[in-house]
Amino acid sequence: MKMTSEIIEVMNHFQDGGKVQYHKVGSDGMTHWVDCPGPDWNWGLTDYRKRPRDPRVFYTNDYGTETDQMGYFYPTESKAIASARPDSRGVIKLVEVLEDVD
Repeated sequence: MKMTSEIIEVMNHFQDGGKVQYHKVGSDGMTHWVDCPGPDWNWGLTDYRKRPRDPRVFYTNDYGTETDQMGYFYPTESKAIASARPDSRGVIKLVEVLEDVD
């Protein structure tokens, strides 16, 4: 159960246009959080949290392990391909891992 200040923070976040997620308190097997577009704020049976932001996605070119170069990161695969050197082995998609909150 969240403290009153945490409850207020989540509800204010939703009121300000932020997204929230929920999971049932004490429910066996429901360990993941689910998006909640219209919460009923039943804090006795349900726990709520601010929805974490989506992970960032970047693309980079693979030049193998023979080089110490990290290269550049691009917002799209097509930009990575367009800027690849001839010795590129292809494009690598990098997805940020977000630590679970709560």
